[in-house]
Order: sequence, then C-alpha cells, then structure tokens
Amino acid sequence: SPLGATKFGLFFMGTQPAGLPFGDGQRCVGGNLFRYPVQNSGPQGEIAFGPVVGYANATFPLAGQIVPGSLWYFQGWYRDPQGPCGSGWNLTDATRVQFAP
Repeated sequence: SPLGATKFGLFFMGTQPAGLPFGDGQRCVGGNLFRYPVQNSGPQGEIAFGPVVGYANATFPLAGQIVPGSLWYFQGWYRDPQGPCGSGWNLTDATRVQFAP
C-alpha cells in the first residue's frame, strides 16, 4: 500500500534476520547493515530503488558486496508522523533474497 505522498524513506540490507521493536514496527534485518540512499515517495506515495546489486557493489565496502550465492535480508524505513504508536517512523515487512550463482 502507498506510504503517503512526499514521505521520506530508505531501504537497508543486512546479513541476518532480526526481531527487534523499532519505531512503530519491528526491525527484521540484522547483522552487518548497509543503507541505500534516502528517497521521497513523491505524489504517488511509493519508493522503489534499483539496481540494488550495482549500487551495493559500487558503493558499499567489501562486507556489503552482493556476490553470487550470497543471502541478504532487505527492509524499508519511512517517516510516518501520524503512525499508530507516535514514534514518527515505521518499517515495511522484510524480505530474504538468495542471489543465484
């Protein structure tokens, strides 16, 4: 579902799953964390980023490189001033991605 128009957010990836209360949600990504650039959801209320592999391998240190066979966990963070718990920010669900060799 849309985030709402002109909200700021970002995606991040990590090496392990997690389950920690964080803002109005739960941080499901842990281990070594690597953050993609902040983006604005624009008038459509959506944020998309890609290509994640090209950006990671050109920007992150060796520990953040996405190589064939690697397993990464991804999640999104976004500003949510009217959120249910009053923290002002929330998280998306997370996804696990195994990169093909």
